[in-house]
Amino acid sequence: MRRHPRELAKQNAEQLRGHTRISIGCGTLDSLLPVNQDLDKVLTGLNIEHHYETVPDVPHNAALYYRKLGARMFEFHQQALAGLKP
Repeated sequence: MRRHPRELAKQNAEQLRGHTRISIGCGTLDSLLPVNQDLDKVLTGLNIEHHYETVPDVPHNAALYYRKLGARMFEFHQQALAGLKP
């Protein structure tokens, strides 16, 4: 699939390196965990700086994911919106 984040990262690696803040997170009980792990590996292989975190005992549930992460995730958003470099 050409619009998949993995393929978009490959197509735009040069533009992403050092210019875009990327955070990937997934619960350990989420069915999308393997897809997120794959994207982490692709970004690492392309030398694209990013933050990757799994949250224990969280299924595919954004509210629970953010609740368990607490203020840490909002710190990422604050820095990204302020334009701070990774």
